[in-house]
Amino acid sequence: MPIPCRICGSLANPYYRIPMTRVEFAKEMEFYLCSRCGFCFAPSLDHVDKAAFYGPGYNTYDFACGRRGEREANIARWATDNWGNGGKRALSIGDSSGTGLAALGSVGFDAWSADFGATGERRLDLNLDIPAENYFDVITLIEVAEHFTEPLVDFTRYGRLLAPGGVLCGTTGCRDFAEICRDSQPNERWWYCNTKCCDCGHVSLYSLASMMIVAEAVGLRLRVHERRVELTTYMGQSQMVFYMIKETA
Repeated sequence: MPIPCRICGSLANPYYRIPMTRVEFAKEMEFYLCSRCGFCFAPSLDHVDKAAFYGPGYNTYDFACGRRGEREANIARWATDNWGNGGKRALSIGDSSGTGLAALGSVGFDAWSADFGATGERRLDLNLDIPAENYFDVITLIEVAEHFTEPLVDFTRYGRLLAPGGVLCGTTGCRDFAEICRDSQPNERWWYCNTKCCDCGHVSLYSLASMMIVAEAVGLRLRVHERRVELTTYMGQSQMVFYMIKETA
């Protein structure tokens, strides 16, 4: 049965199912595909306790491979050099290992990080409200947006933390250039939708059209031209690097 798309509101039809090994949270992921904006999503983890899901037993593969910290620092510097407001206050979202905090600090940012259940100096707990509206000059979402169960809510939350002229930037899968499934079977070669990554909590697979709608809906500017979205095949994966700018008054 179709359900509303979580980005544009049009009807999304059942697309494919994939089993999970973390059956204490869900037995399987059921993905839906919106024919209007191309967003593909699974509501299977909607009611899961995020602190428990992303707790000590969570697979941190993302942090251990591909020089994540170096790439995060480069993306943040690119964002501030090209569209930023000149400020240096940075926040790394989904930084459970502290990789982002260290990487951003190493290139001159006044860095903070945030994740569910995070504790320690300059580390914020995403289970709590972050009292820093209009504060950060750059916020990074490196391999984070695919975990959003409510993309419009989550992007709005982090957009509010941006200072005027600030940039929300990150990486996530780009399904326009990757085959998600064939004959109702997921493409195990695409990192964002294979069995391992469903266990990691990948529930949102974006198209360029859906990402444009997200930016507009939450009051940020994202332009495909002018390199504000960059398509890459990083680590052999079809991926987008996005930059969303909060306009000054």
